[in-house]
Amino acid sequence: MQIIFSTHNQGKVKEMRSVLQGLPIEILSAEEASIFEDVEEDGETLTANALKKAKFVAEKIGGWAMADDTGFFIDALNGAPGVFASRWLGENVVEEEKARQTIAKISGIREEDRGGYFETVVALVSPEKEEWVFSGRVKGSDEQKNLLSHRGEAFRKLKEFLQTYV
Repeated sequence: MQIIFSTHNQGKVKEMRSVLQGLPIEILSAEEASIFEDVEEDGETLTANALKKAKFVAEKIGGWAMADDTGFFIDALNGAPGVFASRWLGENVVEEEKARQTIAKISGIREEDRGGYFETVVALVSPEKEEWVFSGRVKGSDEQKNLLSHRGEAFRKLKEFLQTYV
C-alpha cells in the first residue's frame, strides 16, 4: 500500500515513516509523487484544512493520500491563533518574531491564565473518497516538545487504524 503525504516538509515525512515502520505501507512526499502545487489552507478548522489537502492529492493521484494541519490555541487570547497559527501575524514573519509578538500579546495576562494547547489533525482519504480523521492534542507551552507530542499522537492514531485496515 502506498500513501502520498500532502506535505513538502521532509521532516514530517521522515517522522511519519518512522511511526508507520513495520507496516506494509510506503509513504511518499508530494514531490516524490510529482505533486508540486500547494493547497491554500483557508479552512476554519484544522480538520477542514487537513481534509482539503488530502482530498486534493487523492484526486490528483487516484490513490491513498494523507495530510495534516497543526495549530496552537491560547486560552487568554480566546483560542487565537488557533488554525491560523502559521499566518496570524503575517505571511512573511519569521518564527522568532512570531514568538516575540505572541509573548507581547499575553504579557499583561497572569501566567496562570495563559494556558493553551497544541493540536494536530491528520486526514486520510482512500481512492474511493472515504475519509478518516485522527487528532492529537497536548496542553502546555513548551512548543518544541509539544509540537512533536501532539503530531506524534495523531500519527500514532493513524497507525492504529492502518494496522487493522491493511
